[in-house]
Amino acid sequence: MLIHLISDLMKNKELNAQFQTDPVSVFKKYQIEAKNQLKKEGIEGISEAITEEIKNFFSHETPIYGWPGGIMEISSIEPTQRSAGEAIGEVIIHGQSFNDIENEKEVSIVLISGAMKQYIAKDFQILSEEKIAASFPYSIPAGTYVLAIIKEESVLAKLPNALTVA
Repeated sequence: MLIHLISDLMKNKELNAQFQTDPVSVFKKYQIEAKNQLKKEGIEGISEAITEEIKNFFSHETPIYGWPGGIMEISSIEPTQRSAGEAIGEVIIHGQSFNDIENEKEVSIVLISGAMKQYIAKDFQILSEEKIAASFPYSIPAGTYVLAIIKEESVLAKLPNALTVA
């Protein structure tokens, strides 16, 4: 597979040297058939070939989001509206794959305003694979908020226009 060849070329100086002098034997070793097409089409051809290999792998070997229990998603929250000056209170988050959160201390549930101001839930509890209860015991300014589940700097799931404060 081309993806393996590229990975190995990046890590293995001996293979890289062999590839520079005898690319045909390296292509044979990795069972790569379309070497002329790759040479002619350059980086775009290589990109397309790798994309095709990845698509083929996932369509035959593993469901695309099958690591381990599916992709985490937020489908809705309750409530969806609050009045300005009123504490947000408990928010019930509906979705899937919430049990994939291994360590709750590494994860934050955040409301994000259009001005990128973040309001972090004081605490939360995973109630089931499909439900989380989060506590926002304070009021926030009027606006429309995105709800996100964040681990370190990665967004695990988000729901745009999740909460409106008016």
